[in-house]
Amino acid sequence: MSERLEIKAWQDPETGLTWHYWLDETKSILFDDAQAISPQEDGRPTVPVETAGEVRIPERIEDLNVGFIAEAAFRGCARLTRIVLPSRLEAIDDEAFAGCVALQEINVPKYLFSFGKASFKGCTSLRKLHVDRDDYFLDINVGAFAGCTSLQEVHFPPKGSLTIDRDAFAGCTALREVHLPFDCPSYCTSYCDIREGAFKGCTALRRVVIPFVTEEDLDTLAKECFEPTTELVRGERPANYKEYFWKK
Repeated sequence: MSERLEIKAWQDPETGLTWHYWLDETKSILFDDAQAISPQEDGRPTVPVETAGEVRIPERIEDLNVGFIAEAAFRGCARLTRIVLPSRLEAIDDEAFAGCVALQEINVPKYLFSFGKASFKGCTSLRKLHVDRDDYFLDINVGAFAGCTSLQEVHFPPKGSLTIDRDAFAGCTALREVHLPFDCPSYCTSYCDIREGAFKGCTALRRVVIPFVTEEDLDTLAKECFEPTTELVRGERPANYKEYFWKK
């Protein structure tokens, strides 16, 4: 979680929604400064908890990009069905959207590099997660999508670097398809790092192609990260292969 600074309020002239935020001068990787959408001072969500339907998070507040969603910013907003994230968003913090049980759809912006711990935990209506860009670097932290029981498809394009942390998709009982990267950008050294329990409880997941690994590591992944009913298949070695690694 970002160090909490003064929380301010800003009303979007287009939608009339009042957003709570603070200026984050420390976390931005790509831009000089960025605003962080935050909970209110008393811990309530950034927008009224009864807010329903689609919500479009503003691109800019007070002439600065919105670059972060802070911890618990939308937690428990049970009537949101769709969130449109700003195009220069870099990170979603811990539990930011946890318990948004009606949320069906999110977009993944070009610069997003991190889903925080339990950031979408218990979003039981979320149906798919698609990353629609190449040359990406993305961390999916502990329990980020755990308990998303309607999630059926997770798709990462072929060229990217991906970390799927412990229990990231644990208990996603409807998950049927997972597409992992097979090639990595020039600035990265690995395609995919899958950690312990990442897909435990995904009982509908039948087959996953894993980027080039040894048979020993494939066996370890099968035992530690997936259900016994999921078949793991070794992927072809890409032409510009560097290194695949796995660790707990």
